[in-house]
Amino acid sequence: VGVAAPDGAEVCVEQLTHAFRFGAQGFAVGRLKTAELNRRYEENFARLFNQVTISFYWRGFETSPGDCHFDTRPGDREEAFTSGERAKMNPHARYLASPSRSTDQYLDFAKRHGMVVHGHPLVWGTYGWMIPFWLYDEYCPEEEKAFLQLPRKDPKDITRLFAEWDWYNAYKARIKELFERYSEEEIAAKCPVYLANMKRLWAERVAKILDYCGDRVDSWDVVNESVGEFEKYGSSLSGKPMFKSYYGLMPADYPLDAFLTAMRHVSAHPKLAINDNQRWDTYRRQVDDLVAHGARVDMVGVQYHIFQDEKFLQLVAGEKIGWPYCSTPADFRGIFDTMGGSGRPVNLSEITIPSPGGTPKAKMQQAIAAVNFYRLWFSHPKACGITWWHTLDGADKSGGSENGWAGIMDAEANPKPVYGALYDLIHRQWKTSLTARAAGGKVSFRGFRGRYRLSWTGADGKSVSKLVELK
Repeated sequence: VGVAAPDGAEVCVEQLTHAFRFGAQGFAVGRLKTAELNRRYEENFARLFNQVTISFYWRGFETSPGDCHFDTRPGDREEAFTSGERAKMNPHARYLASPSRSTDQYLDFAKRHGMVVHGHPLVWGTYGWMIPFWLYDEYCPEEEKAFLQLPRKDPKDITRLFAEWDWYNAYKARIKELFERYSEEEIAAKCPVYLANMKRLWAERVAKILDYCGDRVDSWDVVNESVGEFEKYGSSLSGKPMFKSYYGLMPADYPLDAFLTAMRHVSAHPKLAINDNQRWDTYRRQVDDLVAHGARVDMVGVQYHIFQDEKFLQLVAGEKIGWPYCSTPADFRGIFDTMGGSGRPVNLSEITIPSPGGTPKAKMQQAIAAVNFYRLWFSHPKACGITWWHTLDGADKSGGSENGWAGIMDAEANPKPVYGALYDLIHRQWKTSLTARAAGGKVSFRGFRGRYRLSWTGADGKSVSKLVELK
């Protein structure tokens, strides 16, 4: 790096920020039950991470048609639900269903702390988490409902973001029956208005969100978990009138349409990402095929969730537990090699590492495992970021799906051992700080990518500094 320093002068090299994204899901921002808990959570979050993933799950974000939660409205509550209300919820939903969250609140949090912002997700086909009940209730004509006969649900019912199992199981059973009895062409002929409305409303949603956020959001999961569609139809342009999706009825070619819509509503700044958690060879082909059909895919998202306590304990014991848990470093390197082979950076977009039962031993096991995982992931040349998913220990301590012991903080927003272990990696071991000697108007050093301040004393005895970016 060029410096206007005398030969032999000591130059202090201090890394200020990381180019690598060390992030976490920030859905709990401002959602805790007291001002003190919110303050503590925000302080600990911002001390450790430089990226926040913010929520755009359709059902909770647009609770009725056109009623998007971009800004904070008069009367919105700052307090979280009471413990009784929270106990009725899936732990993943306990913040998302809060009426007080808004895009502006998330963006203000990120701006206060100089964080990169990742939006999640724009399009995801699941009726369990994502698609609002009002879509079917209000945009499917009665004669088409008579054919589809999907179970009905109050479209304003978002007490639980995840659809209750009784409704969801009935929905999946009816979808299975429809898909076994009718072809894509037959279904499309029976419900053309509903499918056209779905396609239009998906596109309007993407456009509305991107137009509002502009360059304030730095990257997006444009499409989430759609590799099953590509595996089934083999092309981003299927030639079908609709998709028999794993999730249910979906517009044909919706992953490609989502990217093409997004491209019309973003500048060159926000990165457009796809995100998935399986079928790596197929997923890689899907990325290549989307690009071949004109999609701008800037980043590839890969997930790693250990939701079940028993799987984590098997992993700790050295057992090979198989997909989707990845037992060895070689497993992970293979995934990163495959997905990075598309020529795009790989973002480890969602991770879950639990501390089963919350015992002191389990907390230490979580910390040690996290350190080993982060070392492996950070070391791969294609990796560009790691995002911890659930930052707080949750109300559901069953050790099953959406593990309630997987926080880096406890339920009172106090750091657990894993927090300190990651802080040591990110802010001590992986942050460059050294002194070098100037020679010939330059200083040479080896450091982690990011922003640096170089400081020295000039020939006139005055202090001089320079900011540089190592990319």
